[in-house]
Amino acid sequence: MRNPMPLILSTCALTFLLLGLAACDGERSLEAASEKVERVARDVDAARAKIEQREEAVEKAKESLEEARTELAEIETKLSEARQSVEDAISDTDLFRAVQSALLDDDDLEDLAISARVAQRVVTLEGSVPSEDLKVRAEKIAGDALGVATVVNQIRVEVPAEG
Repeated sequence: MRNPMPLILSTCALTFLLLGLAACDGERSLEAASEKVERVARDVDAARAKIEQREEAVEKAKESLEEARTELAEIETKLSEARQSVEDAISDTDLFRAVQSALLDDDDLEDLAISARVAQRVVTLEGSVPSEDLKVRAEKIAGDALGVATVVNQIRVEVPAEG
């Protein structure tokens, strides 16, 4: 909460100023000055109430954000644990089948001489392709298979001779 002292001091100064002016102009001016002071005091109270409401809203938002962060961390942990259990259950044979299938499902790679070997979740790609783009695509496809730890890309780029 902000320090209310400057606001209180300025309100008091305004009150004394208005009272001083009122003393010069007589009783009627004193009433008008008092009314002004009361209006200003109400405005100050209303402003304080708004500030307090907004500070409460900010605190609630901070609490909600922290709860959401905690929940996200818990979900990420569960996801990591689930992924690890799936990866642990996948054998090298399962990975080989998944990688070969994914390579054969790609229209641009299916007819190329690419072979995959899998040992301890490390996929080694061999063969030849006509472009660097296809070499990179094959590596990405193999790496996207669930359970693959690393891809060793030994594919050669061999541009076909123009005849």
